[in-house]
Amino acid sequence: DTVFFLNLFSEVNSIYDFYKVLKDNWDEIVKQPLTSPYLATISYILMNYSDYGRLKELFDLFPSLEVVSSHIKLLANQGKKNEIEKILNSYSRLKEPIECWFDLIGWGIYHFSQMQQKSKIYEFLKQFEEGFQELSKLMEKTDLSFIHLQAFKLYIEGCSLYHMQEYTKSVKLVKKAVHLLTKNDIKDNFLLGSIYNLLAINYRFSGRGPEKEMLYKVRDTFNEEKMDRGVAIAKGNLAYLLIREGKFEEAMTLLLEFDEIMRKYSEIRNLILNYSDIYYCLKSLGKMDEAERNLEIAMQMMEEYNSPNEDIYIDATEFYALKGEIEKAEFFLNKYIQFLDVEEKGETVKNATTLIYQGFIDFRKKNFYDAEVKLKKGLSIVRKQNVIPLVLQALIYLIAVSYTHLTLPTN
Repeated sequence: DTVFFLNLFSEVNSIYDFYKVLKDNWDEIVKQPLTSPYLATISYILMNYSDYGRLKELFDLFPSLEVVSSHIKLLANQGKKNEIEKILNSYSRLKEPIECWFDLIGWGIYHFSQMQQKSKIYEFLKQFEEGFQELSKLMEKTDLSFIHLQAFKLYIEGCSLYHMQEYTKSVKLVKKAVHLLTKNDIKDNFLLGSIYNLLAINYRFSGRGPEKEMLYKVRDTFNEEKMDRGVAIAKGNLAYLLIREGKFEEAMTLLLEFDEIMRKYSEIRNLILNYSDIYYCLKSLGKMDEAERNLEIAMQMMEEYNSPNEDIYIDATEFYALKGEIEKAEFFLNKYIQFLDVEEKGETVKNATTLIYQGFIDFRKKNFYDAEVKLKKGLSIVRKQNVIPLVLQALIYLIAVSYTHLTLPTN
């Protein structure tokens, strides 16, 4: 077996070369009695290239933790919550290789972060830390594999903080991960590209840091290894920057390219968010009927795949408030509140978002005093939290309220 693999991968110089050899020799490879190191390596490469089909086939043939610890990341991207929770309940660290169990818990945290299930995030973060401590005892601290593990740990913890809207803390952790990988010349472009992308979106919401520069790094890092899914992620986020610059036609081009690639991988969550961005471009171009159709598609997909998303609820709140359909706007704002379990008191970003959009609904109902009070309160919170997009949104609504006050006829 060792001779077979040595001959097969003797001329491999990059991750992409490795993946190409896997694809070209797949039928022969899966006939081999694959042991733990081969299963872990092969499944990780397949995850890098979002090769759902081969990874599922590998898991069906070799249902081991080495394979499933990579498979769970792709299931998370597809929003397959039931399958993920079944997997997480099926494996025990007492019976499995600790390093693979650590990966499984890590990608489990990634899933619960996407779903915004805070209690689960904290529960699994505790197990993640325990697994890391156990692994660290097995490795020398100068060992590059341990440094690689540290970088992965920082990335997963950074994802958790991002989804809990702790953007500054997330940036600090993932910058350390970049430093570990680059300083020690660890060639894992999948992890590095993912880290650059996490940095970029943290910069977007905190307003601090070179967001566009990071996104070019995402694109170039994934391009280097011909990872089209990663390139698509960079394009989707670059489209968001173009939207902020008012370049809606250019953004639409990137969003359609993103859609074409993501459909290959059936990534429901990303497709839903893409429909949301397309909706926003069409709305901004004044194409309200087309915008509404894309918003409805996003909401249908959310319902069909049981994959709720707070951004879509906020989009729908604003859209129907603009149209004067106040009951619909209030319905979707309540969906947002219920989904995120927003408390009435407390200076959180979620609470501020609720206040800002309640204020906008009040404005559309011509309750100008209530609108101003809520918008100013929400603005105060997001200024303290330094969430720049929400600061700008609140200011836009406040300007609209003030302008309306000035232009109202007086008796």
